[in-house]
Parts: sequence; structure tokens; C-alpha cells
Amino acid sequence: MALKARALKRKEIKALKAQGINLAQAGNTDAQELVDTVLDMAFADKQDELDEMDYSECLKLFKKVVALTFGTDEQEKN
Repeated sequence: MALKARALKRKEIKALKAQGINLAQAGNTDAQELVDTVLDMAFADKQDELDEMDYSECLKLFKKVVALTFGTDEQEKN
């Protein structure tokens, strides 16, 4: 995986919310649309690289972005 995951900024979370996407409660959102939207936002300048990645790698990258954005249970314990 060539791209390094990063957390979304507050303004990006707000932009997702304006699109009707709540990452914290994404149960009713189309999963593929959610992954694509978040990755497009986090890596706007890396679209060509994203387009050439296997989708399984995109999913791993998406999960890392979400974990960095919201933290994990392990991080909250510390």
C-alpha cells in the first residue's frame, strides 16, 4: 500500500455530514459509496493511485483513516 493513512480533519467530517454521511453512525450508508467518498476526501491529490489500488487495499486504507480519525478502544485506554 503506497498511500499512508491520515485522520480526517474536522472540516472534512463536517463536509461529509453536509453530504448526509455520518461516519460515527454509518449503518444506513452504502458501504462502497462511503469508502469512495472518504478516500476521495482524504486523498484528493492521489486519485490516480487510488484508482489503481485493489479494492481490498482501499478497504484497509479506509479502516485506517477511520481509526486515525476517531481513535481506537486501545488509544482511548491510554
